[in-house]
Amino acid sequence: MTTVNTPSQAGPREEKSLFDPEGFPWLENGERMDQKTFHERYEKTPPGFKAELIGGIVYVMSSPLKIRHARSDFNLSGLMFIYSAATPGTEGQTNATTIFGEESEPQPDSALLIRDVYGGQSRDGADDYTHGAPEMIVEVALSSRSTDLNQKLRDYESAGVREYIV
Repeated sequence: MTTVNTPSQAGPREEKSLFDPEGFPWLENGERMDQKTFHERYEKTPPGFKAELIGGIVYVMSSPLKIRHARSDFNLSGLMFIYSAATPGTEGQTNATTIFGEESEPQPDSALLIRDVYGGQSRDGADDYTHGAPEMIVEVALSSRSTDLNQKLRDYESAGVREYIV
């Protein structure tokens, strides 16, 4: 088993396994892989662990989120809810796993979709995930600005997201 030494807050160094108890490898920031492998490994991570696959590269997301992010996310989601409630054929989502294709599985802060029966470009998969690009994605970028304005922007454009608000 591969291990790394991590500093303990008090006392001697402790060992942290790079594998879960069943021997399945954790997702590591910067790893390259396809969406299918990412998804299989992501589903085996512990509750609270968050990561995205952007352009075939794993991005482990920081947690917990700070108050400024939570407030901004709440306010933007509220505006999107009001729009969706008044606009037939639209639906909003927050923090939903979205599968774009073979190299992307982001988890945007918020998304606005046109339902597929109304001509939208995404659909609900049998696996209970969104497949395809939502019409609009919103990211609150207080600590992830560089990734959101570069890698995610390119990924979202490639997938066909029509509006992207950061």
